[in-house]
Amino acid sequence: MKMRFLLPLFLVSLSFAIPSCDDSSSSSKKEVCDNQADDDGDTYIDCDDQDCWSDAACQQNNVNNTNNTNNTNNTNNTNNQNPETCDNQADDDRDGFADCNDADCVEDPACEGREICNNETDDDEDGFTDCEDQDCFEHQSCNYSPEVCNDGVDNDGDGLVDCNDFMDCMDYQDCLQGEICDNRTDDDNDGLVDCEDDDCFGFPGCELMPEVCDNQTDDDGDGLVDCEDDDCVDFPGCTTMGCDPLSQTGCVSPDACYVDAQTPEGYCAPAGTTATGSRCTAMTDCIPGDACVGPQNNRVCRLLCLLGDGSNCPQGTTCQTSPTLASTTYGVCR
Repeated sequence: MKMRFLLPLFLVSLSFAIPSCDDSSSSSKKEVCDNQADDDGDTYIDCDDQDCWSDAACQQNNVNNTNNTNNTNNTNNTNNQNPETCDNQADDDRDGFADCNDADCVEDPACEGREICNNETDDDEDGFTDCEDQDCFEHQSCNYSPEVCNDGVDNDGDGLVDCNDFMDCMDYQDCLQGEICDNRTDDDNDGLVDCEDDDCFGFPGCELMPEVCDNQTDDDGDGLVDCEDDDCVDFPGCTTMGCDPLSQTGCVSPDACYVDAQTPEGYCAPAGTTATGSRCTAMTDCIPGDACVGPQNNRVCRLLCLLGDGSNCPQGTTCQTSPTLASTTYGVCR
């Protein structure tokens, strides 16, 4: 009786131990690598599934190839690629950039009409080029590392290193002690202001053209114009010595050479317009080649001449000394 009772129970339990041969279970299905479906039910689709990493459908469109070092589930991952699909809002190749923000997609039809972010062209004609275009703010070509302000390296690739990268490092403590390059103040007390200070080498605004010394313009933006700027100290038109008030050489128009009342040297100054014989108050009131001489409040412009020569004086006049000039070199024709 007992054996007949136990045999059915043994047969029932044995039936649970025998594996099923039903091929319809998801574990037996193979992933199809180009149908955008999770065929094998493992939650990974197409080229995201490691079953497809060596499939021909997954060997295109991955110039970055960074996923080759990230697919840790595949022991042979150095020979496999996982391409970027350019219109699925996913980072398929796991390089940190999705769809049209991935450099792999620059020629993909899905990204046609967008700004190409590394060709120095305004492709979408919106007035902004490459990384200046908002289409490129998240693009791989415009994703720079932040500047580390004390490592001697140009981390963000903008050509400026550490404290010279003023936009990124302006608040970094070690960069606060140097020259502030656009406030017309000698912040570090080394006698040099703004762009004159070597601390400002590479600062935007200190890369402008040098001062042009005869155009009445502050070309280098340091607040000093033409000969007022130390950049012009050796410019011929800015020298306080070396010009000739008789031959009018050594100065650059609109400047002219005038005689210094106390020394025999000439100096350059804007040319005056008061004619010979007319009243004047300053030496530079007179036309070039003249000097303003005579008693106080009664000075006139007279033709300048060389004492002991006078060959340039009009007929009937000679070259005479003038107390106003106090010079043993120059006189005026009287």
